[in-house]
Amino acid sequence: MFKICMVGCGEHASRVHGPSLRRYAGEEAGVELAACCDIDCAAAERFAAAFGFARCDTDYREMLRREKPDAAVVVVPVPLSCAIACDVMRMGVPLMLEKPPGANAEEARRLVQVQQETGVPHRVAFNRRYMPQLRKVEDLMRQCGRPPEYIHYTMYRVRRFEEDFSTTAVHAIDAVRYLAGADYAQADFSYRAIAGQKAVDIFMDARMENGCIARIDICPGAGLLAETLTVSADGSTFFAALPTGERWLLPAGVSRFEAGKRTEWTMEALGMGDTFYEAGGFYAEGATFFNELRAGNKECLMTDFASSVQPVEVSQYIARRDTAYRK
Repeated sequence: MFKICMVGCGEHASRVHGPSLRRYAGEEAGVELAACCDIDCAAAERFAAAFGFARCDTDYREMLRREKPDAAVVVVPVPLSCAIACDVMRMGVPLMLEKPPGANAEEARRLVQVQQETGVPHRVAFNRRYMPQLRKVEDLMRQCGRPPEYIHYTMYRVRRFEEDFSTTAVHAIDAVRYLAGADYAQADFSYRAIAGQKAVDIFMDARMENGCIARIDICPGAGLLAETLTVSADGSTFFAALPTGERWLLPAGVSRFEAGKRTEWTMEALGMGDTFYEAGGFYAEGATFFNELRAGNKECLMTDFASSVQPVEVSQYIARRDTAYRK
């Protein structure tokens, strides 16, 4: 029996991770949703009832000692994520940790250190990496045989006026690094004040270590909830609109433009499904993690923390409103 535990039963866990785990356990033989945990006992009880966990707890250490799970999913507030993830790794439990992995680069590096000490397989839940659209664009770029020349990523939100938007912006920063296939060499930032708010629009111009040029536009007070991606590589341009909520306003497919001609892959062609937790990559990030563990392919599950340090570090520059990053 492959046993899974859940640490954190809040809104985000209930919105995407709970449905993903319920589906995985329902479709895959020999999977047990053993127990879930939250410091709010009522939240843990609701989560267990909604998604099919056998037991619930308010102490994650006690739960993990009792259940001895094969994997744990950790979805807790950012200030708690590093300490809890380190505890889980020291207990020898493979884990999937919700982004960002740590509140700052120091915590992200601490996670790398503890992972190297313990050798625990892990995954960071940067769900954009597992969205069908990004996977399709990645596949099409691979066929080009060379790295992308230019990436433009836009992130729009509606009335997201928090002063620090970095823990959401990190998604865009990570997605660009992932698609470029290289670290940021440098980045320059500019900001535009939003009238009457502490929030700002964020504009980032970057060069990657492989020569790719990138642009990221983040507008938290826009009129729509959307993310778009444009990639140019070897004479082709790829465009994708990404699902970012239960109802996405732009057609969430992929287009390839080459010599003035367009080839399109619809949501159906990409196998996206009609639920946000599937279309948004949440199901795939967990299912592929569990499947690799069950198959014994742990070598491919040892690098996510290391690959996530720079996106967290760059996002800190946005939190501080810095204007220039140099690796």
